[in-house]
Amino acid sequence: MWPYIIFLIAFGAAMLFGVWAKSRARSIFQEFASGGLKEPMTGAMAADAICRAGQAGVVVQSGGRYLSRHYDPNLRTLSLDPYTYEGRSITSIGKGIYEAGHVLQQRHCYRWFRMRPGSVPFNNFGTRNFRWFCLYGVFLKVTSLRSGLLDEQLAEDKISNGIASVLGFLGDGALALAALMFLAILVSQLAALRVGIDASKRAAAALGKIDLRATQAEREGLAKVIHSAPWAYVGVTLTALVAMPNRQAMHIPVHADARDGLFLFY
Repeated sequence: MWPYIIFLIAFGAAMLFGVWAKSRARSIFQEFASGGLKEPMTGAMAADAICRAGQAGVVVQSGGRYLSRHYDPNLRTLSLDPYTYEGRSITSIGKGIYEAGHVLQQRHCYRWFRMRPGSVPFNNFGTRNFRWFCLYGVFLKVTSLRSGLLDEQLAEDKISNGIASVLGFLGDGALALAALMFLAILVSQLAALRVGIDASKRAAAALGKIDLRATQAEREGLAKVIHSAPWAYVGVTLTALVAMPNRQAMHIPVHADARDGLFLFY
């Protein structure tokens, strides 16, 4: 019983942290979604400027689908989702600059950077299958317990007892796999948060090396978006474990750039 209680406490704490992280980032992204820079610039232009300032030869391209920001160190390509790539809001520009921070990490041989690309497939698999392992495990455990109770009430049946034991064993196995999967995802996300915070610091520091022609207030807004981005990614991954919706339809003011439309955030 105690392993289940410990798992539920850890899982609940992780979910609360994920909801807090995602909400914190989303509120900042929404705050700066309707205002651009004094001199028009897109997220792609800002990311490219950061890469060139860091003397990193990288191709900045559109990822082709939403929420697909990713840097491929092998192909030397930085893929941004269409809203970040084409958007002219401070949010889009800030997220583009943040992604360029990962390019700077490779440029300066940041040792933790190599963990980020390798963890993406595993995290995708884990977030898609974790809840199913939990459901299967609970279903099998409940079924085995009901079979055991019926056997006690009716008559001793070795075959039924054997089936109940097998179901209980499979249920424990499914729940154990879910717990291991959760632990691995949690560790990888904490590592990803460390990498993301470092990327945001590098990106924010590189702002002074490019000519944004931005006001002080605009630079402060960009800094907030850049430093919030790593928390958003971690929050999205953790809350996805229980299939919490990550696309939030938001009202964008009329004066916002058309390319910064609905479903801009997570």
